[in-house]
Formats: sequence, C-alpha cells, structure tokens
Amino acid sequence: MADGERGKGYWITQISVLGGFGVVSLATGIFLWTTDFDNHAGDGFMALLVSILFFAVLYRVTRMYRAMSEDQRAAYAWAITQMHAAGVGSDRDMMAVAARARAGTLEPDELRALETMRPGHPCPGGAHPQGQARPGPRQYDTPRQATAWTAATITGFVLSFLPVLALIGFVLSAASFRHLGRTLQPRRLALAGILISIVMIAATIALLAYFAALGNASICADLGPGVHLSNGHEYTCE
Repeated sequence: MADGERGKGYWITQISVLGGFGVVSLATGIFLWTTDFDNHAGDGFMALLVSILFFAVLYRVTRMYRAMSEDQRAAYAWAITQMHAAGVGSDRDMMAVAARARAGTLEPDELRALETMRPGHPCPGGAHPQGQARPGPRQYDTPRQATAWTAATITGFVLSFLPVLALIGFVLSAASFRHLGRTLQPRRLALAGILISIVMIAATIALLAYFAALGNASICADLGPGVHLSNGHEYTCE
C-alpha cells in the first residue's frame, strides 16, 4: 500500500514542518541576540518563545503518533486529509472527526460522507478502523528503580535552571520523561525540566556570544581601526 494510503505522508509533513519551524525560530532568536542584543533583545526572546511553542506541539504530535497503531495513524491522517481537500470544517472539527476515525467510532453516514469528499481515496485498508489498540502490559519499577528515577527527574529539573549544567539537566529530564512514559507515571516535572533546560541552553549560548562580541568591541576600541595582532590573536576592527 502506498505511503499516502497509510497516512505516512501526513505524519512526515507534520513532524518535519514543526521541527523545522522550531529550529528556525530558535536560530533566529540566537542570531538576533548575538548580532544586535541592545536593539533586538525583545525580538530574540519572542523568537525563542515561538520555538518553544513549536517544540511543544512537536512533542504532542510525536507522542500521539507513537501511541497509535499503523491502522489508527492511517485512519486519523485520512480523515483530516479528506476534509482538508474538500475545504469543510474548522481545524477543531477536523481533529474531532479524525479522533473518531482513529477510534473506529464514525457513524456509517459520516464515513460515507468522508469517502465522497475524495472518491478515489477510500478509508485506508478497505475497512473501518477497528478501534483503539489494547495497551500492552504495564511495566512497574522496583522500589530501588522508582527511587532512582524520581531522583533523576528532580535532579534534571533543578539542573535545568543552572546555565552551566542545563545540558545535564536536559539529558536527565529527557531520559526520565521516556522512562516514566513507558511505566505510565506522571511526567510533567520531567517535561518542565526539558523545556526549561532548552531555554537555559539557548540563553547561555546567546549570552556567551554577546559577551564575546562585547569583549572584541572593547579591544577594538583600544586598538583602533585596522587588523591587529594581540596576545596571539588577530583582530579586525572597523
């Protein structure tokens, strides 16, 4: 079956676009901070917030993708694509219909209406979605494992606030987030650690670049215009 029939094209596009815009927004914020911090500090901060929003939505979409079976992904993507091609319904309506298609709870009339929007694209698999896949058996931690992962989650959250250690905080929070998801435990603290550490890492890079540029400007103010060699470093001053 073609990728389009299984909904792979829809999911690849969603994940790629969200990830691309997130990276571009983050890079834009860092660029504005490092090139002209005094005049574009606010713009850089807004770009950073936009990147966090894109990454948050990317996380939600990725999590939704991983939680579905292949048939559910295809049914969800098919319903949205049908309605989008026909130009009917708001984004909220499309997502609600797609959720029912994924769960296999579409009414017969509703299913026929979707199929008539693009007659050449029937419901994927040639049959109605069969409902939610049964979750696998839950994994439980031993008391020692639970203590270790709780400590890792808290440590990652705390380190995410520290500029020098935010990268370690990100690694711990990401590992905890993944593990807690497998064991069906609350993971809001781990998610908060991930988001805060991303902001802190970006801010640290921007500040380091800013102070480096400030130091070069100070050196050039003392040396004057031209190309200079000082302490083994070459400086080009305008």
